Amino acid sequence: MKNWTTWQPSCGDDLIGSKAQQAFNNIKAQLEVFAEETGRACSGRYVLSGPPGCGKTTIARLLSNIWVPDERNRSICVRSWMGRAVSKEWVQDLIDETRMSWMYGNRALIINEADKVQPAAQDLMLDWLEDELPEGFLVMCTTNAKVATEGRQASLKLSKTDKDEYLSTKFLSRLTKYHLDYPTTKEIAEGLERITAKYDEDGQGCPDYVAINAAKASAGDLRQAFKELQIFLAELLT
Repeated sequence: MKNWTTWQPSCGDDLIGSKAQQAFNNIKAQLEVFAEETGRACSGRYVLSGPPGCGKTTIARLLSNIWVPDERNRSICVRSWMGRAVSKEWVQDLIDETRMSWMYGNRALIINEADKVQPAAQDLMLDWLEDELPEGFLVMCTTNAKVATEGRQASLKLSKTDKDEYLSTKFLSRLTKYHLDYPTTKEIAEGLERITAKYDEDGQGCPDYVAINAAKASAGDLRQAFKELQIFLAELLT
């Protein structure tokens, strides 16, 4: 029996939920249309928001793989960072690097939990995202961020004890925003059946009642859905 707790989507067709598929297809189409109309690589700036386990980071990874198709170059050309590690100094180093020549073609940057990026780092990235981001550079931010009001932003800079984390409205204004929700129970169940039929050795897929029970037990979290699926399938074999 395949270990579904370790399964990772390998293409857009593997995404579960209409909003996840729509976000992926829309961004992919925007990048392709720009390249076709201009004959050159564009630069992309996107933020995917939504609750944990709805597919944000998966979409960012799949798009970056399309953006940098040569697997040999991905370790150099695709960077994935956690928001809390993105400091003002880190951003300055990145900006300095992008002003140099590019040897490896397209580049991609994924910032997970982007709402934890330090306010000073967000401020420094503003002009880079709007004016200086070179062609062939894709920026994908995935986050559960709450958007701060202008007054709230000012208090964030003054208070070191505030534990809430936000993306500033100015930072978000440089990004095209897509919000994802949890897939419905029906979408998850249909996805589990479709994916297990596609990737399992026997090609049969899990029984529909197993997919439905796993979907209900997941509370909308796709990671949990595959864990529940593994539990139910293991019980069938005992």
